[in-house]
Amino acid sequence: MAFWHRFREAGGQAAPASPTGVSAGLIRQFADAGVEDAERMARRAAAAGLAPDHIKNSDGARYIVFRALDADQAKRFLIDDVVVDATGIFFVVETPDGNWGKDIDGLFLENLLPWQRNVAAAEYVATIVMIPGGINPSGVFWSAGMGIADNYVAQLVCGRCRARWWDGIRYGDFTAVRCPSCRGLNQVDSRTWVMSRYVSPPEDDIPALATIKVSPLTAEEIAEPRQVGQRLVGLIESGLGTAGESTRAQMNLSLDQDYLDTSLASGQPLTGWMGACAEIRAIGHQLHGVGGTVLMQRVLDTVTHEHLPIESVVDYYWRRIGGWRN
Repeated sequence: MAFWHRFREAGGQAAPASPTGVSAGLIRQFADAGVEDAERMARRAAAAGLAPDHIKNSDGARYIVFRALDADQAKRFLIDDVVVDATGIFFVVETPDGNWGKDIDGLFLENLLPWQRNVAAAEYVATIVMIPGGINPSGVFWSAGMGIADNYVAQLVCGRCRARWWDGIRYGDFTAVRCPSCRGLNQVDSRTWVMSRYVSPPEDDIPALATIKVSPLTAEEIAEPRQVGQRLVGLIESGLGTAGESTRAQMNLSLDQDYLDTSLASGQPLTGWMGACAEIRAIGHQLHGVGGTVLMQRVLDTVTHEHLPIESVVDYYWRRIGGWRN
């Protein structure tokens, strides 16, 4: 039976007291999240030092939030005991060492802490031994590569005591991390763990932007920036829904604006996430041709409040269109 059997709004009947001594609040937190065996999960969570906090529903996503003092124990609980098999469900534990969570893509760290950029303070060098997803990296790795997330989670080996643990690190850069076993401060170099990129053809072989077929919008849509903004939201939502079906090579190609421009110019059909990326870029070209970067910004301003990372995704795919944020 799936872990996420059903979802209920918080605020139902109070959970009965547990004969095991686990707090009723912790049991109820799991019960209100739709967990089938709430008391068993509460016992596991209590052993990991978790305390209940709140459940929040926001823009179609559900956040089940807990608190803990020990980030390493919280991570172990998330890895070993929590299974998330539905999109839009985020299981989060707030700790003094960052907010750790798990969703359908696996373990994640919401944001790096400020001290993790101070690699000069590190005394040891940790090694990356694994990233989630193996040959096909996880969505968090891909998001970090695009600049949407400031980190992705990797398994590391401490340069001092050789212990292994999972931690958040920067994409293609150095990060400071602290080993939970010996507390040694390590630096991690992730510059060799990057997505391979499409190599653009020589500049003379790239079709002029004027030849790119960019007519995904009607005149009526262009006259209503909000409609265009919603079109972008729909593309990102539908595209992300198919991103997991893409091969690693396709994901790499989808990150290259030159490849997308070449495909648009040639009329090469693209589907799934690659197709969504190409259309986002085509919309940018069309908006720039009608009203320059002023119109592009006006459209983007209509949707920056959306729950998806709209601004970051669109900003990435509109790079080098005219003077867009160059």
